[in-house]
Amino acid sequence: LAHGNLVWEFYQKLLRGDWGDLKIPDWFVDYHEILTNFQLDIKTVKDYIISHDCGKHLCEIQDEKGVHYPDHANVSADYWLKNNGDPLVANLIRHDMFFHTCSADDLERTFLSVGELATLLLTALAEIHANAQIFGGLDSQSFKIKYKQIDRRGKSFCKKHIENAYK
Repeated sequence: LAHGNLVWEFYQKLLRGDWGDLKIPDWFVDYHEILTNFQLDIKTVKDYIISHDCGKHLCEIQDEKGVHYPDHANVSADYWLKNNGDPLVANLIRHDMFFHTCSADDLERTFLSVGELATLLLTALAEIHANAQIFGGLDSQSFKIKYKQIDRRGKSFCKKHIENAYK
């Protein structure tokens, strides 16, 4: 829950334009207003972000390499639904890792709506900033790798769904 609240805090900073201590991609600056208009309704977004890891405790594995949470997004989505959660929020939870892991082809082939994609993209950017606060900062190798992935897919998303829509 603490992680979800921290991600929500960073998400709100992105929406407000409070970027002073954040590393912000050019595509986000260029399309900030459009991206925030594409996002899903704010109650759905807040429920998703705060609860996105709600079932992570159910799939925790500890071994010689450390602690792992295999398939935590699907486990969390199923847990959300079993507890009478909104199916749209469950779908966002299920796809929480999309922009963290997707290829260019995955982005082309997805059946997610533009609103879902915008919400997931903004959340991914908020998540890497929230995690950086805990795990080594914006100069850490982990943040740089995650940022590069989000930057590439964010550019692709904006080119396909924003630039082409407004030509």
